[in-house]
Amino acid sequence: MDHELHQLFDPESSTFTYMLVDVATREAIVVDSVDRMVERDLGVVHRLGLRVRYVVETHAHADHVTGAGLLREKTKAKAAAPFKCGISPADVQLAHGDTLTFGVAEALLAIHTLSEFRDVSEKMFILQKLEENGWNVTQTAKAIDTPRSNLYKKLEQYGITQEKDG
Repeated sequence: MDHELHQLFDPESSTFTYMLVDVATREAIVVDSVDRMVERDLGVVHRLGLRVRYVVETHAHADHVTGAGLLREKTKAKAAAPFKCGISPADVQLAHGDTLTFGVAEALLAIHTLSEFRDVSEKMFILQKLEENGWNVTQTAKAIDTPRSNLYKKLEQYGITQEKDG
């Protein structure tokens, strides 16, 4: 997985727009485009030679006027938004745990709450450390500075097994 992240900023709305790019295919996901900055975003897309697969809105509120519809129209991408957030015209309504895939092996994971983000992040961290330590639980526990019994509890909590996840 080889990717790029481009961060753009609109000072008037204090909104960051992100472009996640798969290096091999130049396929991209554009996140939180602002309506009056669509031409800027299209300029970056063309300059970098990107093909936009999805335009994603992460939220809806009064001071963020989305550019997703315009960007979708101009790039023929699909629009995606969180399920039940009030952006009903989106092609994809993202529930917690859904993924948008793009490029060779890139994916964007939908996480709806802070506690869900914490759990997903912790599971990914543990999996990474297990792989780094050859799935040796004792070595992994030492590497992350936690008692082995606590690591076993986490493995059970997240359903992590070498056969399933490794």
